[in-house]
Amino acid sequence: MIIPLVSSIEYSELSCLSAHEIVALKSTCKILIIVNSKINTCRFLELVCIFGSPNLAQPPEYRSKESKSIGLISNNSDFGFSSASKYWHSDSTFLAQPARMTFLKCNEAPSQGGRTFFIDTQLAYERLDCDKKKFVEKMIGVHSLREVYQKTYNDRGLKKLDLNFFNPFPDQEHDIVLRNSRNEIRSLYLNEKYLTRIKGYDLQESNNITSYLLNHSVSKSNIYKHSWKKNDILIWDNQLVMHKAEPVNNGVKICERACTS
Repeated sequence: MIIPLVSSIEYSELSCLSAHEIVALKSTCKILIIVNSKINTCRFLELVCIFGSPNLAQPPEYRSKESKSIGLISNNSDFGFSSASKYWHSDSTFLAQPARMTFLKCNEAPSQGGRTFFIDTQLAYERLDCDKKKFVEKMIGVHSLREVYQKTYNDRGLKKLDLNFFNPFPDQEHDIVLRNSRNEIRSLYLNEKYLTRIKGYDLQESNNITSYLLNHSVSKSNIYKHSWKKNDILIWDNQLVMHKAEPVNNGVKICERACTS
């Protein structure tokens, strides 16, 4: 069963549904688009909590004044965290319990650029031939915050990174192919930045495999490009899609973000 990638609903219609009905509606698609929400931060948080307890937003300095679970994101650092992820990823794969659901509410939309791109990772898996499915299905990916930032420091010729900072963030291992025991859906679980190697393979072999899987996943027929409008809310399942941000070319983009595990 291939779950549809995108579904949309007016907030006025969504507000008439029970919590159970909202969760059921989201389960029918990988990305739920809610338009014309016009809700404040507290109401946004109530929507998030329908799906589970929200995680603490990171980084701490860009948390909303209303809630530590809501992060502010913007292309302008005066309004929010400006380091938007311009690489294909599922959120927080470097954690033992990565974010399962991500919620993004647009408070200000740019006039040009700033779209969010999504890849259907269930469809990407299904489009592998049988031999390649067998080849990758038992692979384990190593996701490392430490390795990424150590390499960044080395490449920029900066002083040695204080590795004690990463003690709360040890390397994490996640299956390359996720399996949902309830419905048997399988999907690729990749991260262009933090998936640093594949367990049991040397670095060159790991890079070759991950590059192939990413290139395979990124096909035009497999990408949804969301052009943001003010008061849009997107809810997506990180086990079924990857995403990345497009740079803003003109204007300001301000969003509130939350995640549940």
